Amino acid sequence: MVMAAKKEFSTMSMGQIHQMTQEALDKLCRQHKYFSDVLKQKGKFNKACRKPYLEIKCKEKACSCSSKKKKERDFFPKKEKRYKFFKRKQKRGKPSNQRCFICGKKGHYSRTCPNKAEKAIKLISSLKLNDEDIESIYSEQSSADEETTFALRYSDEAANQKLNQF
Repeated sequence: MVMAAKKEFSTMSMGQIHQMTQEALDKLCRQHKYFSDVLKQKGKFNKACRKPYLEIKCKEKACSCSSKKKKERDFFPKKEKRYKFFKRKQKRGKPSNQRCFICGKKGHYSRTCPNKAEKAIKLISSLKLNDEDIESIYSEQSSADEETTFALRYSDEAANQKLNQF
């Protein structure tokens, strides 16, 4: 530093000499710390030099550097895992009761039954009701009989009552 500043010790005061030595020691400490950090991280720097885009191609025949680019690799998206506890249990095999409720045969269900229309016609025709019977079922009567399902009573009291107004 003295040579860089082009000063002689004989012309400098004791304070200036002390300050210069402190600066020189600080500079040496910083350099020592820098080189020790580089040596600690030596593995990182070695791996960085092995990367293909940083390598210098060799002219020697015994060189192990490959000049080919890295082949492209297809990445497949990972399947998402379903919820472990909320998933449905899988049914194995055929269900035991595969019977049609209309014709009673196995192999199909009632919604796809080929005999559905025929069965419905037979059922309706077997229930042949007379017009009088139909009227008796749906007619309103004032008094209850043995054959009636329900009876309605008509009264004038409901019409005479006044509604309370608030």
